[in-house]
Amino acid sequence: MWKVLMLLTAAAGLWVTARVRPEWMAPATWGLVMPLAAPQPARVMRWIDGDTVIVKRPSGLERVRLIGIDAPDRLPESRATRQASMHGLTAHALARLGREAWTTAQQLAAPGSRIFLQMDRVARDAHGDQLAYVFAETGELLNLELVSRGAAWTTRDVSDLRYGELLANREAAARARKMGIWAVAGTNRVAQASRR
Repeated sequence: MWKVLMLLTAAAGLWVTARVRPEWMAPATWGLVMPLAAPQPARVMRWIDGDTVIVKRPSGLERVRLIGIDAPDRLPESRATRQASMHGLTAHALARLGREAWTTAQQLAAPGSRIFLQMDRVARDAHGDQLAYVFAETGELLNLELVSRGAAWTTRDVSDLRYGELLANREAAARARKMGIWAVAGTNRVAQASRR
């Protein structure tokens, strides 16, 4: 499987030099993910919510948003109010889902744990936060895992992201199984254009 993936990647013109399987990736993810850029190590300092984490890198502390996903906000502020109305939820329901997403993120990568950041084409969002795919030391792609567990929605358009198809498929599966956010009556996908 690994040799076939390397040949397909080379044939597509994405010349990746991979003499060995990346040790930081769990065998279960080898078929799903092949990094095209070297992942950058970081350490989790604290999670702000289910899709935003403060990490420590050699250059210092940095705020990182998990690219391609949008978790419910856990703190009451204007964005949380907009997010609740956008998804047809009450502020109370959104805050509860936000706490659940935050807890799930901390379970996947606890403060102090080592993670790896991989960037896509867009490096920063409108707020200046680093956008990244976040891998646990086990190789789990946290962006994908949060969506799979119903702890986050995908952002409005993931089709141009490296792992966009995987994110969209996992969201559809979580929605069909009524996992997490999809179990709450009223959750919908209106006004996606306003999501970041």
